[in-house]
Amino acid sequence: MCLVRQLGDLRHRLSIVERNAHDDRHLVGKSMSMAMRAIAHRNPTLADAVTDLAHRLATSDSKASRAIGTKYLRERKQRS
Repeated sequence: MCLVRQLGDLRHRLSIVERNAHDDRHLVGKSMSMAMRAIAHRNPTLADAVTDLAHRLATSDSKASRAIGTKYLRERKQRS
């Protein structure tokens, strides 16, 4: 698969995460968190985009979104 096409696909998946992060069901939040980690791990180019998304989610009005964003940021900080 072409790298540009792969980046576009991963960016599309980030938009799916952002769109569904407000869902307060446990497994939805868990899967959104796992998707963010997988995208950042798979493509270091998009790691910054994932971190930006996590910051937006962490400052969101939705409790579920805040939990997903802060969890990702906390895990990233521990890895650094």
